[in-house]
Amino acid sequence: MALTDSKSGKILRHYSSQELKDSANLMRAYDLVALHAAGSGHAGGTLSIMDLTAALYLEIANHDPLNPNWPDRDRIIWSTGHKAPSLYLGLAFAGFCPIDDVVTLRKLNSPFQGHPHWLKLPGVEVSTGSLGQGLSISVGVALAARLDNKNHKIFCIMGDGEQQEGQVWEAAMEAGHYQLDNLIAIIDCNRLQIDGAVKDVMAVEPLAAKAIAKFWWLWLAIGIAWIIAALAILQFDQASINTISIILGVMFFAAGMQQFVISAIADHMKWLFILFGVFFVIAGIVCFAEPEDTFAGLADMLGFLFLIVGVFWTIQAFVEKDVNPVWWLSLLSGILMILMAFWTSGQLFIEKVYTLLVFAGVWGMMHGLSDIFRAFRVRSIRNQL
Repeated sequence: MALTDSKSGKILRHYSSQELKDSANLMRAYDLVALHAAGSGHAGGTLSIMDLTAALYLEIANHDPLNPNWPDRDRIIWSTGHKAPSLYLGLAFAGFCPIDDVVTLRKLNSPFQGHPHWLKLPGVEVSTGSLGQGLSISVGVALAARLDNKNHKIFCIMGDGEQQEGQVWEAAMEAGHYQLDNLIAIIDCNRLQIDGAVKDVMAVEPLAAKAIAKFWWLWLAIGIAWIIAALAILQFDQASINTISIILGVMFFAAGMQQFVISAIADHMKWLFILFGVFFVIAGIVCFAEPEDTFAGLADMLGFLFLIVGVFWTIQAFVEKDVNPVWWLSLLSGILMILMAFWTSGQLFIEKVYTLLVFAGVWGMMHGLSDIFRAFRVRSIRNQL
């Protein structure tokens, strides 16, 4: 949803992706002005959360600035109360209060204090500041919404350093126990807290693995499925051909669904994403209906496929050079694929067939072993919680 007229139900305004980016950057400017005028405050946290603030308050959350207490509004609870300037600017840009007033941050009798006060400023859901408590509050609000048969969402904004609080994990367990699908917990991973880097004070990563640790068995099942598929491919018979075509068909279907999802949220050229989606779905149907022709087509253009993959991996390696310590592995893989492309181009068709079978089988086997290793790694994290 977005900014809504609670009386008529009409959307007041939609923001494009570029407008949200521009708003977030402007919010950062106002934030720095307010912090400078106050002479104190938390610059790092308020700046890092601003993209999320713009997206939530201007486009995602369903609320009405002219009716802040609308019963069916979405609730945004800032467990990270010290990032209050971001909250204030989100409210201001959404129309809850004048933007220029935020410059009175931390001034005597100002509603814009260092931590949010729900009685002093419309749009503030909870007075927060003591880290670790916001998710517990959000769980209670989410449970209340369910008991009242309400469909609104509850967004809880936390910091990564805040995950060191035991109360956060107690609340997370309660949310899982009651299956609160109306609660959305958001963690601002800026990797810093008041005493230094989060990893030095008390490491909390890998947060994503902890959040999905109970689904470790899913990776195990997928890994086993990949190995079974690899073994079928390496039989070098009709089953090999069918298996490769089915895998390709599934990949095309997944790509098609992805394009349809993108078309639903895209600001421009929706027709292009729909067109790609239809193309991928048709390609998937062809893979299932004509597995032998699909396989023959793949084998015939194998050199070109290897070249495309090799160039992509090579470019990706250089793009990730500053953030990926093993970027050179992608570079070597890319160069190897390019060499294989030239080697394969000179082969006879039957040789290309066997090359495709061996490559697909080995790749599937490695993919399966990787997923199985990841499954037990995630399971070990689950056992540590």
